[in-house]
Amino acid sequence: VVTFLDGTYPRWYTDNALHNFAGGLFIDSMGSTWSSAYKLEARTYNIEIGVAAADYVEEIQYDYVRLPYENGLRERLDRTEADRVAAITQFAQEASEALHLAGVAVSFDTFGVVSTAGNDQGIGQSVEGLAQHLDYISPMVYPSGWHAGSLGFAYPPAHPGPVVKINVQATVDLARPHGTALVRPWLQDFHDYQARGLRYHSEQVHAQIAATAEAGGIGFMLWDPSLKYEELALEQALTLTWSPFS
Repeated sequence: VVTFLDGTYPRWYTDNALHNFAGGLFIDSMGSTWSSAYKLEARTYNIEIGVAAADYVEEIQYDYVRLPYENGLRERLDRTEADRVAAITQFAQEASEALHLAGVAVSFDTFGVVSTAGNDQGIGQSVEGLAQHLDYISPMVYPSGWHAGSLGFAYPPAHPGPVVKINVQATVDLARPHGTALVRPWLQDFHDYQARGLRYHSEQVHAQIAATAEAGGIGFMLWDPSLKYEELALEQALTLTWSPFS
């Protein structure tokens, strides 16, 4: 479920939207509006979408379950990191309570960087808080998402296994003391989009999957906008041993 990034709901219910400094709707760089995680009505709307789907699936995963990181957001002026984290964590609690009653598991996508940065990066995500309520936390740990020099690598996309292992391990370490949420990351099954344009094939995808298993993750998800996945890497994953919180 695409959550607070929403091109429709905020335009109809502007009181439950995020705003710019002039008081109008906040529009991000992609031209989209956002619902406000601070508003109970906006949170409830997204929970009701999940509940409506619960009869047909085993799990509801929420994406864009955060605040925008871009400039120009009025709500950033009078809100602290604690406020942001409280809003997103509150949504995790409310969604989990409702969806567990409906008989489905609940997971959130998170930015991989919040597991290693030591703060919420302005978006309200806290692994420690989310782990208290969710069944799965899914950090998006795509190696191409890391800038040069990140995590100690001059060019992170050239090191898919180590980059993923560091981030999954960091997420596991943050989650483990606070709840029973398992870590199941999103991995990169698309070609590198940074300067070197490295090609990602089964070797690079398998390196990420194996690193996830080594770091204590439980399973994985692959992302490729073209929906063309490395089948050999998936076959190789069947030979791995998965021990969460190893």
